[in-house]
Parts: sequence; structure tokens; C-alpha cells
Amino acid sequence: MAIGHATSVQALKYPLSCQVLGTFCECFLSYSLKVLTHFQDCIGAIDGNHILAMIVGNDSSNYRNRHGFTSQNVLAACNFDLEFIYVLSGWEGSAHDSRILSDALSRRNRLKVPQGKYFLVDCGFPNRRQFLAPFSRCSLSSF
Repeated sequence: MAIGHATSVQALKYPLSCQVLGTFCECFLSYSLKVLTHFQDCIGAIDGNHILAMIVGNDSSNYRNRHGFTSQNVLAACNFDLEFIYVLSGWEGSAHDSRILSDALSRRNRLKVPQGKYFLVDCGFPNRRQFLAPFSRCSLSSF
């Protein structure tokens, strides 16, 4: 259930700016820019981020994430100019990134990936057509 449709939402606490959401782009893409020639058809990066939420009532358990606090999970896509090109908010904190991506691809105002292009994603997403995740036993620090 999207948080906008939940009747038990009392208040949302958002960060002061989109710097928090943009952090994943800066970190992930700063590494990627070093090897950009190897990612010619890559159009950006996608990641999820937890935004604190105050939930009242029975829905609170759905919004409790793996760290134990209530949040909504926000999916954001960013291009190499560090511009947000797609944002999907409102998912429960307990929702997995891959589930939110599937929803983003099936909506009327869906995330569109041009033919032959792809996004970089983290290990919370599966490797699939148009989405490239790192090898599971590899980390950026090993390069």
C-alpha cells in the first residue's frame, strides 16, 4: 500500500534536502565515472532509501524495516549529471528493493529504460535485462 493512501499515517519526517537521496548517486557514480568508458550504454544508477515515518495503528509493522525503525522505502533513479530522473515513494519500509523496482516498471507512469540501455543497481536488486548489479562476492573497495 502506498503511504499516500494509508489512513494511519500521522506525519512524515523528510530530510532537509535531497542530499540524503543524492548520496547514493554521488558515491556510486563517482566510482563509475572513473570507468565510464566501460559503461557506454549505462544511463545512471538506481537505489532505494529509507525515509523515517511515524505510523499509527495496525500498519506500523509493515513499515518497520530491517533496522527496526518505521520508514517508507523510496526508489530513486539518477543520471550521470546527478539529476533525479525517476522517484517512487510510499512503499513500506519492509518492502524489498526488487519488489519496488518491479512496481516501478509496471505502473502507468513507469520507469522507462530505452532499448539497449541499462541502469547500475546495487546488490539489493537482481541482475536482469536493463539492470546491472555487482557480482555478489565483489565490492567497490576491492578495485
